Order: sequence, then C-alpha cells, then structure tokens
Amino acid sequence: MFQKSCKVPDSKGDYSALRIIQINSVDASATLDRILVCYVDSLIHLIQVLYDLVSKFESSSCQETKLVIVDSVPTHFYSLLDSSYNCQGYLSQIGNLLKYLAHKHGCIVLTTNLLSISSEPHEEDRPGMGKYWNHVPNVRIKMVESNDHHVLSIMQTNSRKLKVNQSVNVRISLSGVD
Repeated sequence: MFQKSCKVPDSKGDYSALRIIQINSVDASATLDRILVCYVDSLIHLIQVLYDLVSKFESSSCQETKLVIVDSVPTHFYSLLDSSYNCQGYLSQIGNLLKYLAHKHGCIVLTTNLLSISSEPHEEDRPGMGKYWNHVPNVRIKMVESNDHHVLSIMQTNSRKLKVNQSVNVRISLSGVD
C-alpha cells in the first residue's frame, strides 16, 4: 500500500519526484528520502490511509513528520454525489482524522480543494467540498494565477494573528517560489 511509508496521500496521482528535483537539485536525494508518497484510489482507501497514518504516529514511527499533504480531498467525492453514500459522514471522518493529526501530533496538515468562483459581485467564492468543509480548515488560502505571478489571499482564518483578505503576490517558477 505504501511506497516506503506514507506522508503524502495522493488522490489525483500527479505527484512528481522530478518536480522535487527541479526545486532542490543540490540535495535532491536527501529531499526525496524524506518524502513518502501513498497513491489513493478511492474514498475508502483515503480514510484507511489516514487511519494507518494515525497508527504510525501513535507507534512513534512518524515522529519526525512535520507536514501531511492530502492532494486532493474532493477527487473521490464527486463520483459519489448521485449515489446513496453518506458523503457528509465520510467528510466528517476525514476532517476529524486530519484535525487529530494536527492537534495531537503537532504537524501541519495541508489539503487541496477546488473552488467555485462566483460570477456575481455580491456572492462569495465557495469551496468545492461544500458548507460542511467550511469549519474544518484553520486557515483557508486561495491561490489565483494572475499574469506572471500568483496571488495568495486568506479567505478564512481561526487565528488571531492572521486577518481575512490579506494577500501576497508570489512567483512560482521551475525553481520553486521566488
């Protein structure tokens, strides 16, 4: 199930070690040794991988893990929307597992999501995971491509130090973030 062990559940199957080498060509081998990938092929598999990851944290085999990335949470939900599956129950389970990893083990959990961009000025952009997912992230950042750079803006935060609607321009190139 795991390649090495699992730090990065990859639902879309687009993780590229070559991209990591482009970003960090000086010490690529050491960097790749610290990245552990698990390809996830279904919603149930994603939940199973997260439970396995919690078990690894509990058994001390992942104590050095500082970042868990789930790319992408909504991928497997869209195929279930017209079925009898309880999507909200699965969303709740995934959200609880990710929050547990963050709070109990002090690692950063980063998830990717899709965003429905509003076409009306008085409407807000909406996360693809719907209203339930609104309370799950501690901080929600929107990244929008604009000419030769990307604009990162805070959409939601539970932090007293961060303010909503703060933004920063970043340039993302083959060598990483400039």
